[in-house]
Amino acid sequence: MGRLEKFKQERRNRRIVGLSLLLFFILVISGILVADYSVNTLMRNEKHINIVSFERVGESLIHIKFMDAGIYINTTYIRRDYQRLRDALKGFFRIG
Repeated sequence: MGRLEKFKQERRNRRIVGLSLLLFFILVISGILVADYSVNTLMRNEKHINIVSFERVGESLIHIKFMDAGIYINTTYIRRDYQRLRDALKGFFRIG
């Protein structure tokens, strides 16, 4: 096997591996989507894909659901800390 044939074979192998990985990820993602759609249809009678959802609960709470595992985030603390950081940076840059 000559040098040129060896590099052609390596290029062909790389292309096959890349396409195989792409096909693998497409199959995994489509499987997750189909499973989520089926669970939503059976459990809640909702006909849509809902892997990640954001829902505002009240004025200062956000409910984030990822694959039916929920977490509540209180945004009052985030707003307060953001305001403090903003004021500190304004004070820092106005020194000159």
